[in-house]
Order: sequence, then structure tokens, then C-alpha cells
Amino acid sequence: MDYVGLRDTDPATLEPVVAHWRGTAARLRHAEDRAAAVAEAMASGDWHGPGHDAATTALGRHLAVLTTRRAEADAMADTADLLRRRLRDAVRELDAVLAEIGAADDLTVDDSGTVRPRDTDALAGLLPPERFAAWRRETETAAAAWTGRIAEVVARADAADREAVAALRSVTGVP
Repeated sequence: MDYVGLRDTDPATLEPVVAHWRGTAARLRHAEDRAAAVAEAMASGDWHGPGHDAATTALGRHLAVLTTRRAEADAMADTADLLRRRLRDAVRELDAVLAEIGAADDLTVDDSGTVRPRDTDALAGLLPPERFAAWRRETETAAAAWTGRIAEVVARADAADREAVAALRSVTGVP
């Protein structure tokens, strides 16, 4: 994730994804409970023999698949929700940094996330040379510090994104 990606991210778009996976997990949990009830009924009944054994084996496999898929759906929901929360926090932090930078009329942020002094040439003719040089040094120092803060926020968001990708790959087995 880069500066523009984070700046333009709306973590709320992950809310329906989280809800979908939570709903899928709930439906799978219900199916898992129903299959377990069938297994219990089969175990306590009078039906015996090869047909019973085959049905019990098949039901056991079905129950194992449901359990695995439910665990995957829960993990998908948890991962998406964690990513949503971490991105929300990063976007809020970036917005706060950008608001502080915006309050300084002499700074601007480009699409790389680099903070630069605005219109230094226009001020060059308005200030005495020594005052302009001091202003320029102070402004460039402040711009570098702001650029560093933006980079830190973007790095945390990027790490959250990469961790989510790794977790999802681990859950799904998709490389």
C-alpha cells in the first residue's frame, strides 16, 4: 500500500465483506449442528449393518468438511475485520497528519506522500535574503518531518495489508 492507496481507502467498504463471512460461518455452524444431531440420532437408533456403517462414515466426512469450512469462514471474517479496523485507524491518523499539514499554509503533499514547501519562489522576492534562507531551512526541515510521519503511517497500513494477505493465504491455501 502506498500513500495514495491509503489516502483513498474507505475501510467501511470491508464491513459487508466481514458481514458476509460472519453470515457464512453462522450458516455453516447451523449445518454442522444439524449434521451432529443426525449423527447422534444414528448412533442411538436400532439401525445397524453395512448401510449404517457407510452412512455413518459419510456423515463423519461431511461433518469434518463443515467444521473445516466454518473455521475458514470464521478466520476470513476475523482477518477482514482486523484489517478493516487497522486501516480505519491508519486513515484517521493520516487524515489528522494531513489536517495539521493543511493548517501550515506553506506546505503541500504530492502523490508520493512527500511534503514540500509551497511557492518558495514567490516568497524569495518578498523577504530579505537571510530571512528567506532561514524560512526555507525551517520549512524544509518541517516538510521532511511531516514526510516521515506520513511514511510511518503508510508503512503501518502496508504491514497490516500484507499481514492480512498472509493470513488469508494461510486460511485458504491459495498462494
